[in-house]
Amino acid sequence: MTETTNHPTYESTTERVKAWLDGSTLHIRFNNPARHNALSVDMWEAVPPLLRVAREDGRVRLVVFSGEGTRPSCPGRISRNSRTCARPRKPSSATRPWPKSR
Repeated sequence: MTETTNHPTYESTTERVKAWLDGSTLHIRFNNPARHNALSVDMWEAVPPLLRVAREDGRVRLVVFSGEGTRPSCPGRISRNSRTCARPRKPSSATRPWPKSR
């Protein structure tokens, strides 16, 4: 993230995830069309920092996820990387942004 006139810009940590702000809409586009935009580890890790910036940016009212290519989809993570792709962990009460339901 870089600052320009006190507004953040959205720069992804990988070229396989594009992000830009259009008015009050943050667009996050997966750019892996050869694999139908299946998520690789670098793509998976690029999204949370973008969402953290968006949460603090008062201009953002909507986040739209999309995929590159003529047949965009996102079937999940790339299976051949499954040994190196960390499983999502359950949020602890310290990191959970919502109250625990009873």
